[in-house]
Amino acid sequence: MIELINVTKKFENKNTIVFPNKIIINSGEMVAVIGKSGIGKTTLLNIIGLLDRKESGSYFLNKQDTKLLTEKEVSTLRNKSIGFVFQDFKLIDDLTPKQNILLPRRIGKMKSDGDFEKLIEIFQLRSLLDNSISELSGGQKQRVAFARAMIMSPSIILADEPTGSLDSNNALIMLDYLKQLNKMGTTIITVTHDKDIALQHNKIIQLGD
Repeated sequence: MIELINVTKKFENKNTIVFPNKIIINSGEMVAVIGKSGIGKTTLLNIIGLLDRKESGSYFLNKQDTKLLTEKEVSTLRNKSIGFVFQDFKLIDDLTPKQNILLPRRIGKMKSDGDFEKLIEIFQLRSLLDNSISELSGGQKQRVAFARAMIMSPSIILADEPTGSLDSNNALIMLDYLKQLNKMGTTIITVTHDKDIALQHNKIIQLGD
């Protein structure tokens, strides 16, 4: 379970985002986060994913107060339990698509490649594995980012505008795979501007002014 209580985030320009008093996301839910640009959707995702620290309030992950975690514990938890699909992909240009996908397993010092073969078939990446990242289209980079997010079989997937760089057909494929993961118990949290995508989740969190 994810539980945020009275969470705020202050930025260097002194602007402060105040999130709803209580946000609860139960394990196994498929949740869409919607709202106007600049309202804090990506910031909320980063706080949930332990990439960003809140200013105040409490964040409990599986009933554990995250402020009590050491940096090493946070790093391990992120790598093993949380998969990220970033809006700008955050792929490493010096690595091939294959190396990008397998990077979380290498960081975790895992000898096997996990579901690598399955993922490259699902996302149709086999012909691109040894290319340069700079040679890939936006949609291809997005598919690599999805495969990397799922390579550790995480319990939580955080996706920031995951279909934004895809054509309608590939967007539906991605959404269908997220649904399949959700049916297997993975918690899915998606930031989206697309109301049709949001409506295919079983819970919607709308951030207001």
